Amino acid sequence: MKVLLASKNINKYKALDTALDECNLMDYDIDTVNAITAVNSKPLNDEIQRNAIRNNKEARLKMGNNYDLYISVENGYELDTHGIPYIVSYSVIEDNDKNIYFGKSYSIRITKAMYTYVATGHSLKDLVIKELNTDDSIDLLYYLTNGNLTTMDMNKTAIISCLSHVLFKDKEEELDSIIKSKI
Repeated sequence: MKVLLASKNINKYKALDTALDECNLMDYDIDTVNAITAVNSKPLNDEIQRNAIRNNKEARLKMGNNYDLYISVENGYELDTHGIPYIVSYSVIEDNDKNIYFGKSYSIRITKAMYTYVATGHSLKDLVIKELNTDDSIDLLYYLTNGNLTTMDMNKTAIISCLSHVLFKDKEEELDSIIKSKI
């Protein structure tokens, strides 16, 4: 299977490689391409998914239709239906038939002050580096969870969420069939 990741980000690459392994895909090649779009680097709410879709389209334009799957992963910030803010990751996969699949990671709750700070154009990671004198390679989720989670972990769960729909559709169809027989 040939896979194109719409990013050169090493954490996104590791997340994809790990996700493919965990889905028991042993025969795959991953290529990467920078898909730089003119979008907010700290996307909020629905903009996260729109960025991922744009990145996949740009990657396809740059690299052609030579891949089985085009994958984009975007991190961002969102409010849930109760107005509670979270850091989240979305994955978008497009296949050669141009079917588009979405996946979402687990989310990390943040404060409203943090969300507002980001929504006004600031970076939480830059704040942590500057104000707390941390190394500039600090992973924000690693910092916020005291080392329990990383951005790579979150990206991996978004990719697996999306891949499960693409690769294990038979499981969904089996359950749907059972449900339909019960309704």
